[in-house]
Amino acid sequence: MISRMLKNRKNFFPIVCFFFIYFSLPYLDCQLSSVKQYIYIEQDTELRERIDKALVQEKGENKEKALFLYQKGLEKVHAFSIPFSLLELEYILNLEKAILYYLEAKDILLAQEHQYIPEIYQKYHPLIISPFELKHYAAVYQKNGLAGLYHSANEKFSIGLYTGAGEYIRSRLSKIFLSSSDPQTALLLAQAQKIYKEALHKADTQALRYLIENFPLDSFGEEAFLALGDIYFSQGKIEEALGVWKRLQSLKKPQNDSALHKRIALASFFYQDRETYSSLQHYTQGDARFSQLEKAFVPSPKTPFAWLSYKGNYAHNHVMDGKDLRKGKRKIIPIRLPFHFYRDYEKCYPDPLVWNNRLYYYLPSGVFCFSMDTASLLWHFIFPESRKEEKEEYPAIYTSSIHEGRLYLVSPQNRPANRIYCFDASTGAQLWHWPKEPNGNISFQQAPVIHENRLFVSAKILTGQVNVELFCLDISSSPTLLWQRFLGSILSSELEKKNKQTRASGVSLCYGLVYCCSNLGVMAAVDSHNGEIRWIAKYHEHFPQDYRLKVDETKNTILGTPPIIRNGKVHVMPLDTSHLLVYNAISGNLIKSFPESQLESNLKNLLGVNEEGNVFLNTEYEVLCLASHGPKEILWTATLPSLIVGTGFVTNSWIYVFTEDQSLYQIHAKTGKLYKITSRLLEKSLPGFCVSMFMWEQDRKYNILFSGRDVFLWQID
Repeated sequence: MISRMLKNRKNFFPIVCFFFIYFSLPYLDCQLSSVKQYIYIEQDTELRERIDKALVQEKGENKEKALFLYQKGLEKVHAFSIPFSLLELEYILNLEKAILYYLEAKDILLAQEHQYIPEIYQKYHPLIISPFELKHYAAVYQKNGLAGLYHSANEKFSIGLYTGAGEYIRSRLSKIFLSSSDPQTALLLAQAQKIYKEALHKADTQALRYLIENFPLDSFGEEAFLALGDIYFSQGKIEEALGVWKRLQSLKKPQNDSALHKRIALASFFYQDRETYSSLQHYTQGDARFSQLEKAFVPSPKTPFAWLSYKGNYAHNHVMDGKDLRKGKRKIIPIRLPFHFYRDYEKCYPDPLVWNNRLYYYLPSGVFCFSMDTASLLWHFIFPESRKEEKEEYPAIYTSSIHEGRLYLVSPQNRPANRIYCFDASTGAQLWHWPKEPNGNISFQQAPVIHENRLFVSAKILTGQVNVELFCLDISSSPTLLWQRFLGSILSSELEKKNKQTRASGVSLCYGLVYCCSNLGVMAAVDSHNGEIRWIAKYHEHFPQDYRLKVDETKNTILGTPPIIRNGKVHVMPLDTSHLLVYNAISGNLIKSFPESQLESNLKNLLGVNEEGNVFLNTEYEVLCLASHGPKEILWTATLPSLIVGTGFVTNSWIYVFTEDQSLYQIHAKTGKLYKITSRLLEKSLPGFCVSMFMWEQDRKYNILFSGRDVFLWQID
């Protein structure tokens, strides 16, 4: 099977390097960690030098000076990232001692180049490096000191990870004990305590967030994080509470903080994050209050009554159980669309929404609303702009989002005036579009995601290079831009060389973070409140070979699939790698890469992730199930007789896929056993070139909507 997954390696593209200035500010310099790469993210040379100086002061016990340098760094950190993980300084100091011992022993004993000096590993246990690496670190230390050693160690432990500069500084500040004997520090402590007490009295989440973002952790202790999470939890915002508490866990890394771990366990239980809950469940043992809650808890319906965004919402830990389509009495309702697909229908993968017993269908020509009772058209909107001819390299998902009775979407990419639209979902009245005067260089990507009164959407911007950015709009009244964040860029000429088009992924929102994959070398997590970068992964750096655009045949690879967040992990399969990448959702650390072989795989699509955390992928002819944990990586492989097409659909019990010969298959999620759904009646009730389906349960019936050249609704008892 593995041999079918992997292809022959091809020659890499020539590598072109340049330094790109995104803002015309004197202190900004976009650094390259290797001349072999041409994916660019924003970094700040001056900020990095200040952090290096602060690190040396911190090591030298000059805490006041380190505090001053770190605090100054917090003033301009929203846009920048640095090639650091949240690596403990204690490890670096231990490594420094080992290096000094090594250098002294090497001089005294005239040690040979790779001579093993066992005393080092006995004295400075655990030291997870080889003798060759120790020699390398010693050379780095002799040349660049402690800061250089810190950079080099980070490159080993978190290859490709760039932590947000603000979050990195906060992690360093969390290790500094503040003394009130210093006047400036005493003033800082007094300000922090005043903000904390007032915020706690008013249950002011904004003030608590301001405190966390701008003051050292020791000035208010862990209480502000705990209090902020408690407020969110009391409001029923379990996801936000988990994000706050897990963030504290990442910054502080407490070993025996039972109060924090108990909170995370409780929230994970209600959020149905099985993996996190099982790892922390022992903290709740013996707690009578938790036992009562556990017995009284009735899980919310796993199947949402209404599908309000693509695949429901990939960021939530709710996956429906599914239905064996071979069983049950069925009613089949054809929904006649009052139009025909344009000639590129095979590259249009519509993913409808359901709300208030209505079906919302978005296509390149416009958006259409149907009654689920009568299958009649209630209203429609046709995009006014004329179609611009443009080659699409990949099939693309067409979908939208519904929030509080409003329908949000972006006009198709092949329209010259690409905008975000808002409609009254009941009447079809257009409420607004943004921007009023469209910029021909900005192309909004995929469906927006709405949370409370904020709209998040990714965009591709052409300015001599291809930039991928995130936009956040306040939509409480007329739309207003709150923040715009650059994620990464590539030279336009690199796309033009291969006649390539590309799009960023859709966005997912979870734990108070917005997740987006540029599909051009960058996966990012951005704070949804202020647009600050929390972490960026330049995922091509995870692999030893040079970065290059994928050039193999991709006719059934699908554009637009957003990152899937499940059980504290981000699952993504970028279009330019064909590797599944799994990251820690809070820290950005790479957890898994599949396949591990450095040869290019022929994985096509990430179908989904079920509640157990098992991941479902497809190649051209196979569906694979990867285990969330355990010694066995691939649980099963199902081979189909014809080419797999469309988006497929994942439930806890069944996986549904379509094939090029217009057949529908269901695969048992635990065993991988394959079943073809056949009968003359069923064959007549499947659309030609069926590319998408989704399922929901209502009034004790399963409703399944199939989309292709036609649309059919199945209702099964």
